[in-house]
Amino acid sequence: MDNMDISKSEKQRNISEIQRAQITSVSPVIDACIVIDMFDPKSPRFEEAKLLGDWLIDNHVKSLMPWTGMFEINRTLTRIKNENPGHQVSKYFGEDRPLIIERLPIDANFFAKYFRSDLPYTKAADMLYLSIAYVDKRILITEDKGLQKAAKEAGVTVYSISGFLDYVNNQEK
Repeated sequence: MDNMDISKSEKQRNISEIQRAQITSVSPVIDACIVIDMFDPKSPRFEEAKLLGDWLIDNHVKSLMPWTGMFEINRTLTRIKNENPGHQVSKYFGEDRPLIIERLPIDANFFAKYFRSDLPYTKAADMLYLSIAYVDKRILITEDKGLQKAAKEAGVTVYSISGFLDYVNNQEK
């Protein structure tokens, strides 16, 4: 009887591990606005973005972002600090708790792989995120309503922060 219980327990654990592997193999494309929310305590989405960052780190999930996203993050956080003296950027994520973000260089290889004229119109920076998600068949996480709309039109699976967290939490059950 004990052997049956152990094997049943092991089977449940294995199923759970398979589900976790499927979820964590996602490697979503993450919009720079999401990362900005993770570092700006005054953002209305700060706590939710921290939960997303925690999930990505705890599950060792690598996100993708075009290199230009790093400039967007840097410039936005610098502007926030300059416009609001004394405003502190969160140090919640850092060397002790690093986000794993693969930054894709915008070069000739990028254009050869991702340049698409058949996707719905978006702003130029948004097209980079949309093209990566579309070509590589990845989930896109963004709070940008225009990018969400274009992604849905293109058939890309797109989530807001809360939508993605709901998705992974439901998958883990």
